[in-house]
Amino acid sequence: MLALTEELPCGGILRVTLNDWNITYYIEGPDKRYKPTVYTVNGLMIERYISSLQKNFSEYERLKEILANEESFSKSLDFGMSIYITKKVPAFSGLHLASHKQPISTGFQMKMLVENYTNAIERAKRMQELLKKL
Repeated sequence: MLALTEELPCGGILRVTLNDWNITYYIEGPDKRYKPTVYTVNGLMIERYISSLQKNFSEYERLKEILANEESFSKSLDFGMSIYITKKVPAFSGLHLASHKQPISTGFQMKMLVENYTNAIERAKRMQELLKKL
């Protein structure tokens, strides 16, 4: 089956076929002790995924304020996302897209990711049109 791929600014790989598309991430662990994580967002689910991202990030920001004095906190969410808040390693705090990797901890990061996904929707449509012509 013919497929087109393109690396996205958010680090994912957009893979488009005539009938579907997805965004796949390959995330290395912080060092060799940790296995890499591979996860895929199906194009048919991307709008729900974006909505879930926004809702979950709002929850992260709310909990970050409430739990400011706690040592650590974690919460599993839909689409494999999780919230992790820790004083010990603040860089690990945030909304995690998969396991405890690739945290989103600022509004700017969230805005850029949503923008990347929105652009990927349009890009996938154009790539499918191109595939129809081949």
